[in-house]
Amino acid sequence: MGLKRRVREHGAGREEGRETDMVELEIIARRPERGRRGPRLLFVHGICVGAWIWDEHFLPFFAEAGFEAHAVSLRGHGGSGGRDRLSSWRLADYTD
Repeated sequence: MGLKRRVREHGAGREEGRETDMVELEIIARRPERGRRGPRLLFVHGICVGAWIWDEHFLPFFAEAGFEAHAVSLRGHGGSGGRDRLSSWRLADYTD
């Protein structure tokens, strides 16, 4: 399944989005101001929320600690597309 990404950036650097013909995913990224000191981190939300849940406290905390931190909103959640089909998707639809 293809995807579109909408990236909201905080901190240094810029990320390129990749476009195809399917769903647009919201990705929130926070980058350290003074270079990355550890691995890149990816945060995935649980039920009934979106990437914003991580951006309230966790992404800024880890960026300040030197980590590049990203959070994704799965299809139909947060700022990602597909809300109109949310009730028809099953857990297997989120995996590849």
